[in-house]
Amino acid sequence: MTLESGPISGVTFRSQAAAALALVVALAAVALDLWLYPSVRGWSIISRSALRLGIAVVSIVITRLLQKESTPLIRWRPRRARRWLMLAASVLAVSVVAGALAPSRHSSVDLAHWALLGLLVDPIVEETLYRQALMIPALAVLGRVGAIVVSSCAFAVLHVIYGNADITNATGGLVLATMFIITESWPTVVVAHSVGNLAILIFNVLVS
Repeated sequence: MTLESGPISGVTFRSQAAAALALVVALAAVALDLWLYPSVRGWSIISRSALRLGIAVVSIVITRLLQKESTPLIRWRPRRARRWLMLAASVLAVSVVAGALAPSRHSSVDLAHWALLGLLVDPIVEETLYRQALMIPALAVLGRVGAIVVSSCAFAVLHVIYGNADITNATGGLVLATMFIITESWPTVVVAHSVGNLAILIFNVLVS
């Protein structure tokens, strides 16, 4: 018996038990990431990101071993992704305009740190773990809605641990999870995540 992974085409698991085991492994990886982050946040960006990516990769490898057929890990579908990237660009444009029109204030944002972490490292690490690793088995076991809920809730909890609890993070996780299902494209959600962080950075620098 094989089990298709919901809307992610080209993915089939060997059995219901294999899909369930893959989901347990993915949830364990997410829980480990959430548990470890307070302890490693003082590490260098490279060290802690390598650890977190390693956790995600182990989960992905185990999941793929439990699959009968797998989709490519990195799949780019410009036609399906275009409208989402246009939406992300629109959000960025609105934030730039809002920031430009608002009164200028002093900002204590560390631009170099934010640029490296928020625009490059975090989108890659978080979309690998919270979308690529977690959502593939979640789709097979929980379906479309369940996978979106699990992924976006885990993403929201992560930002609570960051000390950055905000409605934009909760809604952002919901949008990124939905985008991953529709586009089936990991690069698309990474780019959208980065653009969203850039919009927040611009708004914070120019407004707050």
